[in-house]
Amino acid sequence: MTTVLALFTELARNRLSFFREWMISQTGPLTTDDETARGVPQRIEQAMTSIVLNGLFFAPPLLLLPDGGVYYLLALVSIQALASIVWVVAILLHGRAILGRGRRSIHAASVCIEDCEAGTRMLDVEKSCLKS
Repeated sequence: MTTVLALFTELARNRLSFFREWMISQTGPLTTDDETARGVPQRIEQAMTSIVLNGLFFAPPLLLLPDGGVYYLLALVSIQALASIVWVVAILLHGRAILGRGRRSIHAASVCIEDCEAGTRMLDVEKSCLKS
């Protein structure tokens, strides 16, 4: 179970990284609002990284206890499993903050012109009036 969670976390991080670079290439660099929105999930990810690294570093002395192998295994599994669950949530929040940016398709029609005829709007690209 822990391995599946760790693999899912890495897959989600990889996909988010790809989509973040793609989004920046499509819509330009991140704005200050985007940077602010991704601040909390990024701090959660950094905290989980710190907890996992410190937990894995301090877990080996558990092997010196009687039945220490069991305690060591439980410590590793619990640290990794809990961290992976929190990482997945943080990655999803991070992705929502970054990928939720307003974007416009290159195939979208241009801005509507409001002064076409009374009660209609004209699309600049199609040059046709639409009833409101």
